[in-house]
Amino acid sequence: MFCPSCGTESLPEQRFCKNCGAALRAAGEAQSVPVAAAAPASQFVPPPAQAPVQYVPPPATGVYPPTAGPAQYVPPPMPTAYPPLPPGYAPYPLIVQPAPKSSALRNVVIILAILIALGGGTAYYFRNGRTVTIGSKDQVVYSGSATQDQAIALGNALKTDGYFQDRGVTVLLKMGAGGTVMSFVVQDGYWNQPGTLSEFEEVVREVASPVGGLPVKLQLMDTKLDVEKTSTVGEAQFTGGDAVYYEGNATLAEAQALGQQLQSLGFFTGKGVNVFLVRHDEGTTLAYVVSDGAWDDDGMVNDFEILTRGVAPTVGGLPIEMRMVNTSLVVEKDETIQ
Repeated sequence: MFCPSCGTESLPEQRFCKNCGAALRAAGEAQSVPVAAAAPASQFVPPPAQAPVQYVPPPATGVYPPTAGPAQYVPPPMPTAYPPLPPGYAPYPLIVQPAPKSSALRNVVIILAILIALGGGTAYYFRNGRTVTIGSKDQVVYSGSATQDQAIALGNALKTDGYFQDRGVTVLLKMGAGGTVMSFVVQDGYWNQPGTLSEFEEVVREVASPVGGLPVKLQLMDTKLDVEKTSTVGEAQFTGGDAVYYEGNATLAEAQALGQQLQSLGFFTGKGVNVFLVRHDEGTTLAYVVSDGAWDDDGMVNDFEILTRGVAPTVGGLPIEMRMVNTSLVVEKDETIQ
């Protein structure tokens, strides 16, 4: 049998354990196998309590696809400055008083004026009775508020310009509240010839200073002194000597608007640049006075094409005949900008 306390085996007849002295079971009691004393079970320590995980929604995003109308075209801004001249080119030259012209067209104009000048001048003389002779044959017939001194000064300017060559040419000068008028008598039908009106506009522009300057109204008359063609030759001046000359049916208001746009684009910078705005029956022309060789530079030509499109709204829009002229006002480049 076994001791119920320490489990030591003892003889059946023993009543006390020989090892620990504990009382043994009596005979006939159920016998069981002693269970060894177990070490105390370790204490369970629960993990520290954690706060429940909060659901955090993702950052809000815009609605996709965006609800917007159709995209609108936004035109690029106009350049604030006009491209400068490439290296090797001088600034755009100032035209104050171009040299007298001796072109074939100018000579034809003078010859045709001579053919009928004496008759026209005589008729006008009998109507008004005041004339001055320049040289021995050329005449200025003057009326209105024009004075003899102004008529002489005009005649001398026409002689310097090359229009008066002592061949009997007569020019009519009238001044008054309505302004200054210069009239040229030409052969019948000649006023319709290409370039004729432009040649006379050039003459007027070059000789206007002695009679008070521009604007001047130009008239081309037939042999009966009926007016067949008219033109206004004027000038809009800007800071630093820049100027827009306007001719034909172009107006001072258009010339001023054009000059202001040229200033805003950086083309007029006060360096004495000249631009010509001409409107005849065949359309509108813009002529730029440029330094020699500019018309052969593709980049320069392209710049002037861009400039012409930029200023077109101020003079009635496209199409415009764009010209690049030299310092003698001879056309070197001529193209239509659509």
